[in-house]
Amino acid sequence: MGKHIYPYVGVTLSPTSVPPPPKWLYLNAYHASVTAGRRINVGEFVHVFTFRFTIGNNGANFNWVTCDRDTVSRDGIGLPGSHGCGYLHRVSGTSTPYLG
Repeated sequence: MGKHIYPYVGVTLSPTSVPPPPKWLYLNAYHASVTAGRRINVGEFVHVFTFRFTIGNNGANFNWVTCDRDTVSRDGIGLPGSHGCGYLHRVSGTSTPYLG
């Protein structure tokens, strides 16, 4: 079955140039949403991920990542418990660790 998907988004704006990538990505930021999974084949689901922000006359840079929580029986390497997906309020925008 399809799992709940958690969106993390970060945006940086600059009035004078294209800014560097965001340092942090925030859970459900910038009106982020992910639709419930719609089954398209056996074992295949599709989700639509959207977010929005206003650029105006600024330069902009953004980054995003989505994750779903591990299913322990499908983990594959025996890592029990949570690894942060959906529990962390923010994650690094430059080197996102494993969130499953």
